[in-house]
Amino acid sequence: GSGIGIGSGRGIGDIKAARYFVRLRRLFQRRLKYPEELENQKISGRAVVRFHVQKDGKLDVNSVVLAQTSGHEILDRQALKTILEVRLPAPPYGEMTIEIPIMFRVYH
Repeated sequence: GSGIGIGSGRGIGDIKAARYFVRLRRLFQRRLKYPEELENQKISGRAVVRFHVQKDGKLDVNSVVLAQTSGHEILDRQALKTILEVRLPAPPYGEMTIEIPIMFRVYH
């Protein structure tokens, strides 16, 4: 299956890690721009992006990859671009690898 989440080696149920994950999702969704070239097509989708964050919050730009496609190349590219544009807060336990969904919703 495909899992969504974060890894710090500390197991499930870690509230600090969960809060960090939620904070990141909010940052990304706020920064996300719907691709102009799809404006009239009203395509929704969910791309999953995986990346590594250093202990100081610096993104390892070479680690940013598409873990799961939205089914639309333009949405996938925009999801990756969004990750690269956001300044990340430092993770709660030092460096970590994160896999997070980026949602493109169109309200008709």
